[in-house]
Amino acid sequence: MPGNILVFLLMFFASSKIFSFGGGHDSLLFDDSGTKLSVPYSNECKIKVVQVSGLVIGSVKIMELLQACGDEVDTVYRTLNGEQLKVGFDIVENEEVRTGEDGFVKLELADGSVMVVGPNSSLMFTENLCKETKTLVKLINGSIWTKVKKLLGGGKFEVSTERNGGGVRGTEFSFEVFPDKEVIKVYEGKFEVYPLKKHTELEESGKEMEQLQKEYESGKLTMEEFAAKVTEFSTRMSKLSDEVTKSIMVEAGYMVTVDSKISAPEEIPAGETKWFEDPRIK
Repeated sequence: MPGNILVFLLMFFASSKIFSFGGGHDSLLFDDSGTKLSVPYSNECKIKVVQVSGLVIGSVKIMELLQACGDEVDTVYRTLNGEQLKVGFDIVENEEVRTGEDGFVKLELADGSVMVVGPNSSLMFTENLCKETKTLVKLINGSIWTKVKKLLGGGKFEVSTERNGGGVRGTEFSFEVFPDKEVIKVYEGKFEVYPLKKHTELEESGKEMEQLQKEYESGKLTMEEFAAKVTEFSTRMSKLSDEVTKSIMVEAGYMVTVDSKISAPEEIPAGETKWFEDPRIK
């Protein structure tokens, strides 16, 4: 009887096309009793794994059909953490995806946009994937290459990092996070680099003003000297504030480097090696 129920369920789901079982991986797992069916969980807002090479760890959703009393079947959804990703799996939002030294993973978003995650990388999708207005990727370290489809209705694809981030509306770019800097290269379209989240010189400006005040109060500076230094300080801080709160638009064929400041766009060197064209990821 249990075997007949499972055969009926498989035929029902296949004919109604409610769930996609996909191909290229072991999507059906039965326990010894033959009363449990597990398949990768899928929905319209998915980010699907389409290619994997080497060690790639993440969290995935699965759906289990459990036989209850008689002919009744219960549906249970579970998240599996720390799984080696396989083709056909769906990425879970707000869960980290990590690649090893030899790891690559190619992901496809619901709108057809494609992302390749390079070796020694860590990232997560932190925005509700069902929102049509924005897809937000938090890149913790490592590298990604993305080809984003043009989003409609003012939608935006954004990358966030510890230092800053950026957003696009249809472009091809790579984003690399190193311990001391970040490098953004644009191959097609445009990429808007957002202002730095932290700026050392601005954070230290308060201490500099306090020091000027102490020097004036102690008699080291005359009133005229103090006024002149305050004017110079205010002019410098105003200019710096304008610089660090302004976004930079990077055109195709150009790159920027981000450390304590955002560099001016410069041309991508001719003949550069593109890590995302590694033969392990086609």
